[in-house]
Amino acid sequence: MKMKLALICAAVALTAAACATEGSSTTSSGKDPACAGKSGGGESGAPDADINDEDSYLKLVDEYKSGKRQGEAYVPMHDVVAGWQRWEVTKTIQGKKVVEKWTVAKVLTRQFTAFVERDMGYYHLGYEVDLKVPRAEQALKGNVRRAFIGREGWEPREISVGKPSSNGKNYAGARAEDFEGLTMHKREFYGTCYTWTEGAIEIREWVAGNGWFEKVIKRTENGAVTAELTGINGETKGRLDWKW
Repeated sequence: MKMKLALICAAVALTAAACATEGSSTTSSGKDPACAGKSGGGESGAPDADINDEDSYLKLVDEYKSGKRQGEAYVPMHDVVAGWQRWEVTKTIQGKKVVEKWTVAKVLTRQFTAFVERDMGYYHLGYEVDLKVPRAEQALKGNVRRAFIGREGWEPREISVGKPSSNGKNYAGARAEDFEGLTMHKREFYGTCYTWTEGAIEIREWVAGNGWFEKVIKRTENGAVTAELTGINGETKGRLDWKW
Protein backbone atom coordinates (compact mmCIF):
# COMPACT_ATOMS: atom_id res chain seq x y z
CA MET A 1 0.00 0.00 0.00
CA LYS A 2 1.30 3.42 -0.89
CA MET A 3 1.32 6.10 1.78
CA LYS A 4 1.82 9.66 0.67
CA LEU A 5 4.44 11.67 2.50
CA ALA A 6 5.65 8.49 4.15
CA LEU A 7 8.44 6.08 3.44
CA ILE A 8 7.71 2.41 3.27
CA CYS A 9 11.14 0.99 3.98
CA ALA A 10 12.26 -2.58 3.76
CA ALA A 11 15.88 -3.11 4.71
CA VAL A 12 18.01 -5.03 2.25
CA ALA A 13 21.67 -6.01 2.34
CA LEU A 14 23.91 -3.93 0.11
CA THR A 15 27.26 -5.20 -1.04
CA ALA A 16 27.93 -2.61 -3.72
CA ALA A 17 25.75 -0.11 -5.53
CA ALA A 18 26.75 2.64 -7.87
CA CYS A 19 24.83 5.75 -8.80
CA ALA A 20 26.52 8.30 -11.07
CA THR A 21 25.97 11.91 -9.99
CA GLU A 22 27.20 15.34 -10.78
CA GLY A 23 29.46 17.23 -8.43
CA SER A 24 31.05 16.22 -5.17
CA SER A 25 28.67 15.91 -2.24
CA THR A 26 29.63 17.52 1.03
CA THR A 27 28.27 17.53 4.53
CA SER A 28 26.97 20.82 5.88
CA SER A 29 30.33 21.24 7.58
CA GLY A 30 32.03 21.04 4.20
CA LYS A 31 33.59 17.59 4.64
CA ASP A 32 33.44 15.04 1.84
CA PRO A 33 31.32 12.05 2.90
CA ALA A 34 32.83 8.60 2.62
CA CYS A 35 30.26 7.54 0.06
CA ALA A 36 30.57 10.54 -2.21
CA GLY A 37 32.28 10.43 -5.58
CA LYS A 38 33.98 13.35 -7.31
CA SER A 39 32.80 14.89 -10.53
CA GLY A 40 34.94 14.49 -13.61
CA GLY A 41 37.00 17.51 -14.60
CA GLY A 42 34.47 20.27 -14.17
CA GLU A 43 32.68 22.64 -11.85
CA SER A 44 31.06 21.34 -8.69
CA GLY A 45 29.22 22.65 -5.64
CA ALA A 46 27.18 25.81 -5.46
CA PRO A 47 26.65 28.60 -7.99
CA ASP A 48 29.41 31.20 -7.81
CA ALA A 49 28.08 34.17 -5.82
CA ASP A 50 31.20 36.20 -6.67
CA ILE A 51 30.12 36.41 -10.32
CA ASN A 52 27.48 39.12 -10.05
CA ASP A 53 28.29 41.77 -12.66
CA GLU A 54 29.58 42.05 -16.21
CA ASP A 55 33.22 42.65 -15.22
CA SER A 56 33.43 39.56 -13.02
CA TYR A 57 31.58 37.56 -15.64
CA LEU A 58 33.99 38.55 -18.42
CA LYS A 59 36.94 37.62 -16.19
CA LEU A 60 35.30 34.24 -15.68
CA VAL A 61 34.89 33.80 -19.44
CA ASP A 62 38.61 34.53 -19.86
CA GLU A 63 39.42 31.84 -17.28
CA TYR A 64 37.40 29.34 -19.28
CA LYS A 65 38.97 30.46 -22.57
CA SER A 66 42.48 30.12 -21.13
CA GLY A 67 41.76 26.66 -19.77
CA LYS A 68 42.13 27.72 -16.13
CA ARG A 69 38.58 26.48 -15.71
CA GLN A 70 36.88 23.72 -17.67
CA GLY A 71 33.35 22.51 -18.22
CA GLU A 72 31.95 19.32 -16.76
CA ALA A 73 33.11 16.06 -18.29
CA TYR A 74 29.72 14.59 -17.48
CA VAL A 75 26.24 15.58 -16.49
CA PRO A 76 24.16 12.93 -14.69
CA MET A 77 21.28 12.20 -17.04
CA HIS A 78 18.13 10.31 -16.20
CA ASP A 79 16.41 7.67 -18.33
CA VAL A 80 13.56 9.62 -19.94
CA VAL A 81 14.93 12.98 -21.07
CA ALA A 82 12.58 15.57 -22.55
CA GLY A 83 12.81 19.22 -23.45
CA TRP A 84 11.97 21.86 -20.82
CA GLN A 85 12.48 19.56 -17.84
CA ARG A 86 13.51 21.60 -14.79
CA TRP A 87 15.08 20.19 -11.61
CA GLU A 88 15.88 22.33 -8.56
CA VAL A 89 17.48 21.15 -5.32
CA THR A 90 18.17 23.41 -2.34
CA LYS A 91 21.28 22.45 -0.38
CA THR A 92 22.94 23.66 2.81
CA ILE A 93 26.68 23.94 2.22
CA GLN A 94 28.84 25.26 5.06
CA GLY A 95 25.80 26.89 6.62
CA LYS A 96 24.61 28.60 3.45
CA LYS A 97 21.51 27.82 1.38
CA VAL A 98 22.19 27.34 -2.32
CA VAL A 99 19.89 26.22 -5.10
CA GLU A 100 21.14 24.01 -7.91
CA LYS A 101 19.03 24.40 -11.05
CA TRP A 102 19.21 22.21 -14.15
CA THR A 103 17.11 22.56 -17.32
CA VAL A 104 16.87 20.45 -20.47
CA ALA A 105 16.73 23.13 -23.13
CA LYS A 106 16.21 20.80 -26.09
CA VAL A 107 16.46 17.15 -27.12
CA LEU A 108 17.50 16.04 -30.61
CA THR A 109 16.03 12.55 -30.58
CA ARG A 110 17.57 11.23 -33.79
CA GLN A 111 21.03 12.42 -32.74
CA PHE A 112 20.64 11.08 -29.16
CA THR A 113 21.62 14.55 -27.97
CA ALA A 114 20.37 16.84 -25.21
CA PHE A 115 21.27 20.48 -24.63
CA VAL A 116 21.32 21.07 -20.90
CA GLU A 117 21.73 24.29 -18.91
CA ARG A 118 22.88 24.83 -15.36
CA ASP A 119 21.72 28.10 -13.82
CA MET A 120 24.68 29.64 -11.98
CA GLY A 121 22.88 32.85 -11.05
CA TYR A 122 24.38 35.66 -13.14
CA TYR A 123 25.32 33.27 -15.93
CA HIS A 124 24.58 29.81 -17.27
CA LEU A 125 26.72 26.83 -18.17
CA GLY A 126 25.53 24.77 -21.12
CA TYR A 127 26.27 21.21 -22.18
CA GLU A 128 25.75 19.19 -25.32
CA VAL A 129 25.18 15.73 -23.84
CA ASP A 130 25.49 12.34 -25.50
CA LEU A 131 22.40 10.40 -24.44
CA LYS A 132 23.80 7.09 -25.66
CA VAL A 133 26.14 6.82 -22.66
CA PRO A 134 24.50 4.62 -19.97
CA ARG A 135 24.06 6.29 -16.58
CA ALA A 136 26.37 3.81 -14.86
CA GLU A 137 29.18 4.80 -17.26
CA GLN A 138 28.61 8.57 -17.46
CA ALA A 139 31.07 9.58 -14.72
CA LEU A 140 33.80 7.18 -15.83
CA LYS A 141 33.60 7.77 -19.58
CA GLY A 142 32.07 11.24 -19.69
CA ASN A 143 28.98 12.15 -21.69
CA VAL A 144 29.58 15.82 -22.56
CA ARG A 145 30.49 16.44 -26.20
CA ARG A 146 30.78 20.22 -25.89
CA ALA A 147 30.45 22.76 -23.07
CA PHE A 148 29.41 26.41 -23.16
CA ILE A 149 29.06 29.54 -21.05
CA GLY A 150 26.65 32.42 -21.54
CA ARG A 151 24.10 34.78 -20.07
CA GLU A 152 20.35 34.76 -20.52
CA GLY A 153 19.46 35.75 -24.06
CA TRP A 154 23.08 35.57 -25.25
CA GLU A 155 24.51 33.07 -27.68
CA PRO A 156 26.61 30.66 -25.61
CA ARG A 157 30.39 30.60 -26.09
CA GLU A 158 32.10 27.22 -26.33
CA ILE A 159 34.60 26.30 -23.61
CA SER A 160 36.90 23.32 -23.13
CA VAL A 161 35.67 20.14 -21.47
CA GLY A 162 37.54 18.51 -18.61
CA LYS A 163 38.49 14.84 -18.46
CA PRO A 164 36.52 12.26 -16.47
CA SER A 165 38.31 11.68 -13.17
CA SER A 166 36.20 9.28 -11.13
CA ASN A 167 33.59 6.56 -11.11
CA GLY A 168 31.02 8.99 -9.71
CA LYS A 169 29.20 8.56 -6.43
CA ASN A 170 28.69 5.11 -5.00
CA TYR A 171 26.95 3.82 -1.91
CA ALA A 172 29.14 0.78 -1.23
CA GLY A 173 28.88 -0.11 2.45
CA ALA A 174 25.76 1.98 3.04
CA ARG A 175 22.53 0.49 4.36
CA ALA A 176 19.83 0.48 1.70
CA GLU A 177 16.07 0.71 2.22
CA ASP A 178 13.44 0.78 -0.50
CA PHE A 179 10.86 3.56 -0.37
CA GLU A 180 7.72 4.38 -2.29
CA GLY A 181 4.84 6.77 -2.03
CA LEU A 182 6.98 9.81 -1.18
CA THR A 183 5.11 12.81 -2.59
CA MET A 184 6.95 16.06 -3.28
CA HIS A 185 5.67 18.91 -5.43
CA LYS A 186 2.62 16.87 -6.49
CA ARG A 187 4.81 14.04 -7.80
CA GLU A 188 5.16 10.62 -6.26
CA PHE A 189 8.65 9.16 -6.03
CA TYR A 190 10.05 5.72 -5.38
CA GLY A 191 13.62 4.52 -5.00
CA THR A 192 16.25 3.70 -2.40
CA CYS A 193 17.23 5.46 0.82
CA TYR A 194 20.95 5.02 1.65
CA THR A 195 22.27 5.46 5.19
CA TRP A 196 25.88 5.65 6.34
CA THR A 197 27.88 7.30 9.10
CA GLU A 198 30.73 9.74 8.77
CA GLY A 199 32.39 10.25 12.13
CA ALA A 200 29.56 11.23 14.46
CA ILE A 201 27.24 12.18 11.59
CA GLU A 202 24.54 9.84 10.28
CA ILE A 203 23.83 10.69 6.64
CA ARG A 204 20.78 9.58 4.69
CA GLU A 205 20.08 10.17 0.99
CA TRP A 206 16.85 9.39 -0.81
CA VAL A 207 17.67 8.53 -4.43
CA ALA A 208 14.54 8.47 -6.59
CA GLY A 209 14.44 5.92 -9.38
CA ASN A 210 12.08 8.23 -11.26
CA GLY A 211 14.01 11.40 -10.39
CA TRP A 212 15.96 13.56 -12.84
CA PHE A 213 19.64 14.46 -13.11
CA GLU A 214 21.32 13.64 -9.77
CA LYS A 215 18.08 11.96 -8.58
CA VAL A 216 18.70 12.85 -4.91
CA ILE A 217 15.41 14.26 -3.61
CA LYS A 218 16.38 14.53 0.04
CA ARG A 219 19.46 14.33 2.28
CA THR A 220 19.68 14.54 6.05
CA GLU A 221 22.58 14.74 8.50
CA ASN A 222 21.71 13.59 12.02
CA GLY A 223 18.08 14.19 11.09
CA ALA A 224 18.54 17.75 9.83
CA VAL A 225 17.64 18.31 6.16
CA THR A 226 20.68 19.49 4.18
CA ALA A 227 19.36 18.92 0.66
CA GLU A 228 15.82 18.70 -0.69
CA LEU A 229 14.01 18.85 -3.99
CA THR A 230 12.42 22.30 -4.15
CA GLY A 231 11.24 22.44 -7.74
CA ILE A 232 10.36 20.17 -10.66
CA ASN A 233 8.39 20.83 -13.82
CA GLY A 234 8.35 20.09 -17.53
CA GLU A 235 7.57 23.62 -18.72
CA THR A 236 10.82 25.61 -18.36
CA LYS A 237 12.49 26.88 -21.51
CA GLY A 238 16.23 27.24 -21.84
CA ARG A 239 17.72 30.67 -21.14
CA LEU A 240 20.62 30.67 -23.57
CA ASP A 241 20.25 31.63 -27.24
CA TRP A 242 21.23 28.26 -28.64
CA LYS A 243 21.87 27.88 -32.39
CA TRP A 244 20.55 24.39 -32.99
